[in-house]
Amino acid sequence: RRHRRVAIPALLRRLYMWLWSSCAGQVQAWLDEFSAHGALVAALSSASLVPHDRAAAYWACHVIGRAVLGHSRNAAALTAAGAVPCICTAVEKHPADPEVHLAGAIALGYLAQADVTHGSLGASGALGRLLRAVEGH
Repeated sequence: RRHRRVAIPALLRRLYMWLWSSCAGQVQAWLDEFSAHGALVAALSSASLVPHDRAAAYWACHVIGRAVLGHSRNAAALTAAGAVPCICTAVEKHPADPEVHLAGAIALGYLAQADVTHGSLGASGALGRLLRAVEGH
C-alpha cells in the first residue's frame, strides 16, 4: 500500500512532464485511446490529508488540465468520469494548501476552455465550490 501511494504521484508527475513535451499530442491521444480518464479521476477521489495522497491529487489536477488542452475527447471523457466534482473535493480536502488550490483552479480553467464542457461546467457549481474552499487563503 505504501509503495502504491508513493508510486502514483511519481507516475502522475512523469505523465505531466510528457504533457509539456513535444510529444504532448501523442500522450493526449494515448490517454484517450486507453480510456485512462477513470484512473485519473480515481487519483483525485482517493485523495485525503495523507501527504502522498495530497501529491496524487496535486499531480492528477495538473495532468487533467494538460490532457484536455485542445483535446475535446479527453475533456468530454474526463467530465463524464466526474473530474469536475472530484477536483472540487480535492481542493476542499486541502483547505490550507495553496498549491492544490492552484492546481485545481488550473485544471478547471483548462476544462472551461473546452467547447464540449461549457454547459456542464457552469451548471456544476464548481466555481462556487472552488471559491468557498480557498476563501481566506
